[in-house]
Amino acid sequence: MELGGHALQIENLESACSVVTDMNRKTVKSKHAEGVTFDTHVIANPTNPKEWIVFFKKDAGRSYFLVDDNEEVESFGHLDDLIAELRDLGLKTAEIHF
Repeated sequence: MELGGHALQIENLESACSVVTDMNRKTVKSKHAEGVTFDTHVIANPTNPKEWIVFFKKDAGRSYFLVDDNEEVESFGHLDDLIAELRDLGLKTAEIHF
């Protein structure tokens, strides 16, 4: 999946999940409190383009999806809800890819 010409590409969510690690809300908050920074990207869910998912990129090529308590990739039907969630996690910026 091409994301508006950006370097971030996800062709298949399953194969992407095999090369990235997942982070739940508690982990995101604790990493943020420790001063760990990552680039936060909001992308269309490849399995349902009407939903949005959060993708974190960290240095050294490590990447993470935001997951729920069941370790499933968290998806949001409305950007307003997703932005409120990111704020609750303590994040200040995110890049949105259409």
